[in-house]
Amino acid sequence: MKKVIVLLSVTILVIGLISTAGAVEPKGKFAISAKAGIAKFTGDIGDAFKMGFGGGIGAEYFVIDNLSVGGSFQYNTFKPDVPKGLKEEAEAAIAELEELIAETTDPTMKAYYESLLALARADLSDIDISLKLMPFGVFGKYYVPMEGKFAPYFMGGVGAYRFSNGDSETKMGINLGAGGKYSVNEKVGIIAEAAYHIIFTEEESTKYFDVKAGVIFYLGGK
Repeated sequence: MKKVIVLLSVTILVIGLISTAGAVEPKGKFAISAKAGIAKFTGDIGDAFKMGFGGGIGAEYFVIDNLSVGGSFQYNTFKPDVPKGLKEEAEAAIAELEELIAETTDPTMKAYYESLLALARADLSDIDISLKLMPFGVFGKYYVPMEGKFAPYFMGGVGAYRFSNGDSETKMGINLGAGGKYSVNEKVGIIAEAAYHIIFTEEESTKYFDVKAGVIFYLGGK
């Protein structure tokens, strides 16, 4: 995926360099955006979790023509990729315990089996618990000047990444990406982008990429 992002970035840069157009977005303009899409961990953790889904909101201000700074918040959720056999074994154990409870008349043994059943159901429920990842931070974005309604852009940011699956933990991280904006009119645009995130977790960094699309609304400016 990193190679895809690099290739996309280089392609956008080449297109931007051969363009002769002026400013895409003027200094002083303010924008808010909302987007949604998919996300996927890489490496070993990518084998442990399925592709995730999420969305986010952001706001940015153009400090000079075509260059903005802003902040964003995103919410992503990932389901564990549980081996099919493991879940089937847990379901079989629950069914067996339910039969034992129905057949047992001894109150002590029945209480014992009921305790095991509660534990087995809790373990099976844990299998389906999703991991929530919520990054929030600041970013910079550069729009490549081009003629027409389409404008590619590059972006980079830093922020805090909050993990939650019952317990919560927050780690710092960075991200790099590229995307494109299609202007519907002077106030509204459609955006699509891909980003690669590196979270500074213990021992080895956690990495994932996301691809999202959405809308952006512009206010103010010249």
